[in-house]
Amino acid sequence: MLALSLPYGFQYRLTEQSRPVVMTAAAVLLLGALWVVGQQIVKISMRPAVGQCLPSEGSSLAYLLPLPLLALSVYFDTAMLSAMAIAAAGLLIVLVLAIGMLAPRRPQAFSLVLVTILVVQSWIGIVTPNDIEAANMLPMVQAVCNDVANGANPYRLGYEKISSFDLHYFPALIAPYCPLEWLGTDVRWLNVVVLGSFVLVLMRLRRGPEGNRIAAVLVAMILASPFFAQMMAHGHTLIYFLMAFGLPLSVIARRYLLAAVLAGAMLATYQLAVFLSIPVALWVLLNSTIERRYLYLVIAAGVAFALLLPAYLAAPDFFTRFFIDLSSGVAQRVRSVSEPFDQVALTGLLQQILSNQTLTLLQFAALAGGCATLVRRSRSTPAQLFVLTGWIYCLIIAMTPFVSRYFYIPGLLFVFAAIAATDDASPRGA
Repeated sequence: MLALSLPYGFQYRLTEQSRPVVMTAAAVLLLGALWVVGQQIVKISMRPAVGQCLPSEGSSLAYLLPLPLLALSVYFDTAMLSAMAIAAAGLLIVLVLAIGMLAPRRPQAFSLVLVTILVVQSWIGIVTPNDIEAANMLPMVQAVCNDVANGANPYRLGYEKISSFDLHYFPALIAPYCPLEWLGTDVRWLNVVVLGSFVLVLMRLRRGPEGNRIAAVLVAMILASPFFAQMMAHGHTLIYFLMAFGLPLSVIARRYLLAAVLAGAMLATYQLAVFLSIPVALWVLLNSTIERRYLYLVIAAGVAFALLLPAYLAAPDFFTRFFIDLSSGVAQRVRSVSEPFDQVALTGLLQQILSNQTLTLLQFAALAGGCATLVRRSRSTPAQLFVLTGWIYCLIIAMTPFVSRYFYIPGLLFVFAAIAATDDASPRGA
């Protein structure tokens, strides 16, 4: 996380000559680390369960690890925040660090860290100007919500002043923000609610076995990172991130009905969810011991169909608009406009030597390779499934123009959630 957060946070402070080297090296280092750590997670998950052991003195200090990333998030936003506000946030982080170092308070340290993350990241998200010059995601959502309120079909309108692309957001991505926009409330308060939901889930994991607590710390590092701060201020996909964490946790807990609903909702929220959902669906299909597995797959497909139906009815050119035109348009834009964060992805290098079609083929080859591995290991554990799927997803994102700066996060959530799979028991029906 530090390998990617540091260059991302300092991207506009790097020279033009050093930026491609630093960013590409960070991306390669992250993918290599994911591979090594993923292998270790799988090995750990296959050990016999050891019960509810208490964390050691050393591991309890690991709960403080998200704080350096939170400090980076504050620093990254120094241009928009007053000196007094930055000092207050820094003082809060130092105070929590000092309290966590005290032995009598260490059991409560992680809860304090989570509350600090919620307060600081929410504050950064709300006070940062919702400026179209910084990002057009939320301004687009707001414009669409207002057009829907006026009875217009947003998929047949032009938004040239906001985006160079036709509206390509799925209904499930837009709809949650509309009630706030219609009430005249800052739509980013929904992001605060989502972050609060993350915090509640992590507090629940904290009370579980050691693997759950480790997973909670790693996810907290994501929530404290500069990536997440930017999404709090400018993003509209935090619900997608929350579902991407809830899906593996649901499968690990053998709550397959909930997992099916989440998978369907993810498919109706963001296009790239297909790369997460296909391996999970294949794993369910291969596990004959899962009762009603076909029903769960039908439910997931039904949820996706029901949520996507308004977009299909409003835009009959659904597939072309949301996949083919969007992909080619983004690739063309990235080739013509050089931006620092594009170097976070391997596409900054690959697009110089490969065509867009070749990159797409490589993405599907990565997906096919992951699926082939699952077929070959038809008795894969949930930990193996989510480490493999998360790593393949990160690799696919690294070959996806433009979205790579933020959308590693669902893949990381899959890998980190795998730690919560504390045994290699066969799947059971829900």
